[in-house]
Amino acid sequence: MVQELRVFPLALGLWVVFASAGCGGDSSGSDGGTGVDAGCMPSASETRLTAACGTETHNCGVDRTWGPWVQPAPDPGDPEGLLGEAQFADRVVCEGSAVRYFRCGSACTWETTPTECGGGCDGTRRVSPPLEEEICVPGGAVEIGCETEGEDCYPRHSVYLTPYYIDRYPVVVGRYLECVEAGACTPLTTFVGRQSELYNDVVEGFPGAQIRTATHGQAVAFCAWDGAELVSGAQWERAAIGINTDRVFFPWDRPEPESLEYCVRINSRNCYCPSCGVTWFPTADIQTYTLSASSINVSVMWNYYEWTSDVILPYPTDGMVVVNPRYEQTADALPYEHRGWEVRWVLNASAEDIAGRDQTHYDGYPARGSFRCSRAAAGTINGGNRD
Repeated sequence: MVQELRVFPLALGLWVVFASAGCGGDSSGSDGGTGVDAGCMPSASETRLTAACGTETHNCGVDRTWGPWVQPAPDPGDPEGLLGEAQFADRVVCEGSAVRYFRCGSACTWETTPTECGGGCDGTRRVSPPLEEEICVPGGAVEIGCETEGEDCYPRHSVYLTPYYIDRYPVVVGRYLECVEAGACTPLTTFVGRQSELYNDVVEGFPGAQIRTATHGQAVAFCAWDGAELVSGAQWERAAIGINTDRVFFPWDRPEPESLEYCVRINSRNCYCPSCGVTWFPTADIQTYTLSASSINVSVMWNYYEWTSDVILPYPTDGMVVVNPRYEQTADALPYEHRGWEVRWVLNASAEDIAGRDQTHYDGYPARGSFRCSRAAAGTINGGNRD
C-alpha cells in the first residue's frame, strides 16, 4: 500500500513542479504537535501553524489526552509557499557542493536572506563524524518516475515530500559494526556474485568501506537503530535530482556551469571511463570516491545497488499527488527496490535511468546491497514534530 495519501487543492497546483516549490517556517505549540500526552491538563489548549500558515488548535480532554487538531478558519489565501519548503539560492560561499536555500517565514512569504550552507530544514543536521554527515532535502513537489511505458518506473508523476535529512554517504562497515556490537543488527555475511566474485564487507582495518552485502532486513534494522528509517524510493530519487528542474537521468546531471566532466559530460553516454571501475572495493574509504554525487552533495549515489523501503508496485495513475509515498510489503512477498547501479556499467548503457527501481538488475543476482537512511526534519508537515 501507499502511505500518507493526500490530494492537494487545485489552488496549490503551482507546487507540482519542483522549480515552483515554496518555503519553510516555524510551527507553534509547546508539545511540538505530538497530539497525545497522558499528562496534559484538562481544558488546556495549544495552537500551531498549519502548512499554509493558518492556525489549528487542539484541546486536552477530561481523560488527560489531547484531542484532534481543529482548524477554526481557512488558511490565508494565495500563500507563496508551504511550511517546510525551500528553493535553491546559490553555492557561492559554500565548500564543495553544499548549497544555500531561500525559505519562507511564518507568514508563508519568501525570506530574502539565504540559509547557511547545507541548511533549509528545521531541526539539527548531523555533520560529524564525516561518514555520518546528513544532507538537508527541503520539502516540495517533485516529478519522479520515467516516461517509457512498460518500465518499472512508469509513469512519470508528481509526489510531495516533506523535508528530510538523508545520509550523505551510504552506510559504511564501521558504522554497521557499531550496530552489531550494540546488539541491534545481525552480522554481515559474504556471498558469491553473478561473476563468481566473493563479496566480503568485513575486511579488517577498512571501516570506511561501503557496505554491499546487507540484506533488506539488515538495512531496516540499522536505520531504526540509528534513529531514522530506510530511505524511500521517492526520497532517494529526489536527493539524486537535487536542484535540477529539468529531466535528469543521473545524479551528477547539473545545470551549467556546475556540470562535471564525466567522460566529456557523458554527451553520448557510450564512452570508455577507466576511472569508473570498482577496483577500490572493499578497502577504500568511501570519501575517496568522488563520482556520482548529486547537485546537493548527496554522494556516491551510483556506485552500488542501494536498498529502499519500497516494494515494486505500480505507480498511481489517477492524478492524485501522494505525500511521502512508501510502498509497503504485502502478503505477496514482492521484491524490494534497488536504486542506482555501478557507474562503470551505467556509462555504457543507453537505457539506464535515475528513476529505475529494479530489484536486481541481473537475473539471479543475490538480494544484497548498500543502503542509506533518512530522517524527518523537525517542524515539517507530516514528519518530525508535526503530525
